[in-house]
Amino acid sequence: MAQTNIRKIELQDREQMAALYNLDADTCRWLFKGSVKIPVLGYIAEIDAKIIAAYIKIPHLLKIGDKIIVAYCGGPIVAEGCRGNWVYPRLALKVFSEVKRYEGVVYGFPNRVITFLVKKVLMKPIKEIPEYVKIFTPGFLVKRKFKNRLISKLFVPLARLKLSFQPPRRVDDFGGLEIKKIDIFDERINDLWGKVSSGYPIILVRNKEYLNWRYVEEPHKKNTIFIAEKGGEILGYIILNIMQRNEGSSYCAILDLLTIKDDSVILQLLSFTINFLLNEKADVVTFLTSDSFQVKALNNLGFVKSKYSKKLIAVAYTPNLNASFFLNPGNWFITGGETRYA
Repeated sequence: MAQTNIRKIELQDREQMAALYNLDADTCRWLFKGSVKIPVLGYIAEIDAKIIAAYIKIPHLLKIGDKIIVAYCGGPIVAEGCRGNWVYPRLALKVFSEVKRYEGVVYGFPNRVITFLVKKVLMKPIKEIPEYVKIFTPGFLVKRKFKNRLISKLFVPLARLKLSFQPPRRVDDFGGLEIKKIDIFDERINDLWGKVSSGYPIILVRNKEYLNWRYVEEPHKKNTIFIAEKGGEILGYIILNIMQRNEGSSYCAILDLLTIKDDSVILQLLSFTINFLLNEKADVVTFLTSDSFQVKALNNLGFVKSKYSKKLIAVAYTPNLNASFFLNPGNWFITGGETRYA
């Protein structure tokens, strides 16, 4: 049997990496570019110069207390039929040793398949990030409850009645707040980040560079972005990804949401979003968030907690970092867009 070679990832590996991750060349280039001027960290496993597995970590900036730390997010992948020779843990130990050498942080959202790997590299479970959902159409509501089409049709009238008892709540005007669609974030978003960041103990740095890289520049993805502003000052933003499903339904995921901590601002932004999605004939909208301030606003507007969630895990190799502060689940701010690429 041919020997498996483990080595650091190199720039010329991108073409094979794209095939392994089922990405096209443009998306792979975008991913490797990242939002900070720090190289992607990763190792690959190859047999006879063919890459059969990889573990890559994309660098980002994470605010922990009053420090800005380089944090890496990403996961492993192994080609079909090549999952022997303990490839997962061998790659992981190399990657985590490298992060440790750089005194960085690793965080992620593993599935059940790699739970054993999480224990192997001593990552700690932090918290479950719950999903909140609001359903707009009766047909979609009954589809979630009943698989049989005939039974689903019988329950549509009841579903319509149930949804009719969830009218939109009236949202008080903030006084001059305007909500606008934008195509790209400008320098003003850094001012918003400067205002809100101190209110979150642990949060990924959401500056212009990161937000444009993550939500504007990704190839083949078209996200819808709204900002809430007053007198030219940005007080919040929301990022939507609207998708058409095969069965004809329209699904929207709120990827990210950040506002000043004012009830009126977040409620107006979410209320505007709901009306926009109703006009777009969306069937459902979902949002993963760990933030109690956002959850309160979601509940006010008829969102309910679903059964779906993502598990956040993390480990820090940064000197002089308070472990109890880092592992405190109440300190972390996470939204759905971070669970893919971070």
